[in-house]
Amino acid sequence: ARAGSDGDVVTVVLPEQRKDTQQLLRKAGITVRPSDVHADSAEVHSLVGEIAPLRSTAPKSAPPARPASKRPDYSSGQQRRGGPSRSGGGSASGAPRRRRPRNPAQRGATTGG
Repeated sequence: ARAGSDGDVVTVVLPEQRKDTQQLLRKAGITVRPSDVHADSAEVHSLVGEIAPLRSTAPKSAPPARPASKRPDYSSGQQRRGGPSRSGGGSASGAPRRRRPRNPAQRGATTGG
């Protein structure tokens, strides 16, 4: 149901989720009429209709070949030379990056007077 409209809302809950869901609904002030159903239940059939016949899928084909690139392949975990990695800026030694404080007072600057 949409906000401000009447309608039915269906919540699918597994047996092991039932207690948590009941608590959540109670806290939200929502009253429900639970129904235990399975795939062949009349309630499920009335909501979703007939089950579609099972069809086999087409065999997977190989992905199209990519054109050769002039760039080296770094997919094996190698890093580029001459700069930080694109993954976020840690140092090559693995040590965390240090940042300078933005406020001059935090850097130890003194004010003249």
